[in-house]
Amino acid sequence: MLRQRLSFAVLMALVFGTLTVNSAMAASLNWTDLSAQIPTTTLDETADYPLLSFASSRGTEWLVGNPNQLFQVTSQQKIFDLTPDLKKFGFQKIRQVASDGQGWIVVGDSSPWYSQPDLAFLYDGMYWKNASGVMASLPPQEWVGQIIGKRGLWIIPTSRSLFVWQSSLKTIANIPLPKNLMDSGFDKMDFYALKYGWLMVVETGPDKHCYFFDGQNFQDVGRRLGLMNKTTSIGSNGAAALIVTAQTDAKTPKVTATYFDGRSSYKLDAHFRACVDQKNKAIKFFPESDIVWDGKNWLMLDYRNHLTSFNGRSAVSVLPDTRDIFVSSAYGTSGTSLHVGFAKNNRDELVPRVVMTVE
Repeated sequence: MLRQRLSFAVLMALVFGTLTVNSAMAASLNWTDLSAQIPTTTLDETADYPLLSFASSRGTEWLVGNPNQLFQVTSQQKIFDLTPDLKKFGFQKIRQVASDGQGWIVVGDSSPWYSQPDLAFLYDGMYWKNASGVMASLPPQEWVGQIIGKRGLWIIPTSRSLFVWQSSLKTIANIPLPKNLMDSGFDKMDFYALKYGWLMVVETGPDKHCYFFDGQNFQDVGRRLGLMNKTTSIGSNGAAALIVTAQTDAKTPKVTATYFDGRSSYKLDAHFRACVDQKNKAIKFFPESDIVWDGKNWLMLDYRNHLTSFNGRSAVSVLPDTRDIFVSSAYGTSGTSLHVGFAKNNRDELVPRVVMTVE
């Protein structure tokens, strides 16, 4: 038992870092509003997106934007407009931006009428490389899902298939999906990077199917992680996933949490008791929250302005509500993270927001 406890403590220290921040200190976030620097260049001059919908990180820099614009945010809190580059490459719309921890892939359309993206460019922070051949290699009429990368390897799901692409190669590999998914089909497929592979969460109507994917094979881990048909929030720091589930339909609301690195899983329920208001039988944050690792703590934000912080070993801290509505968050290092979304100005108009938090 002593050896098990010791190995758990060591493993948690490796995953969450050497943590000395206690719950009280975790509440002291410094918010830096960078919204005044947001570029005004757009791909389509007739389209108006009064919010920012995605943020993608490689640790100390971020790409931020919406379907109509893209810009780069540095750790020195400077913003550079990348939209003119995309216009030069023929982009009329951005579908998504993904990072492999070293650089990014930007996926989009050269025509607003295409059913699937036809443009893809790799970006290392300074230079662009055309990778549109990857999009052309995908089966026609298959919707492209959430792309995720890890050190030059890109996981590309579609509405029917799964592909893996190494950025140094010109060809992509088709990975056979588990038979039950092939037989029944699915609505959505999300991936989260782990130390030993990826956590794959597949939605088929109201059902969730969860697998550990090592790059070739799938292992069903849904029952092990307790994710079957529950409202779930998941965040990844590249080494492990923090999985938080909420049961709101029971007489006594309950929040459970699990750490999973692809091989080992540990329950963290006791740390999340502060998230439940037992007197009013309510949960203090919206169940489907955005969970982001900032190098020191996990931050959990929801669309109702609620914010909580978890350092991996102490009780969750319920922090003051956020002023803005954040749609997407991206990880950082040394206590830094980036959050994007929107707010209302004094004329009751929606305006885009980009905010950096530093502990």
